Amino acid sequence: MRGDRGAFPLAAHSRRSRRRPQACRANHARVANSPGCVEDALLIASELMTNAVVHALPPASLRLHWKGVQAARTLRIEVTDAGRAPLHQQVASPSPLAETGRGSVIIAALSSRSGITTRANEATRWAEIHTSAP
Repeated sequence: MRGDRGAFPLAAHSRRSRRRPQACRANHARVANSPGCVEDALLIASELMTNAVVHALPPASLRLHWKGVQAARTLRIEVTDAGRAPLHQQVASPSPLAETGRGSVIIAALSSRSGITTRANEATRWAEIHTSAP
């Protein structure tokens, strides 16, 4: 299934965004090569979506895209938003007891590659997971 895509708009500051990981699971579990890939993808998608809802301007959307052939596939997870919200403060590193501030570390640990692409009035944060046939 080359080029499989899924797109999910996110409501700004909405509890509905918590249900997006289930939509990701339903859409891509059937084509993933390993359950671990699906779990990693869900956590990455959750971190990217949370970042958009908490720190960026709406609207935001989640996109999932498979590249490659069945034996060696890459899942690209993207969340695009309208850019950073005004007066957002960056925290250099979270305190050991903080419940937030570790999203980029989690994404880097679980993905093969990740980054940010900016354009006029929007930002896309993305991560890729490489899979291989069992």
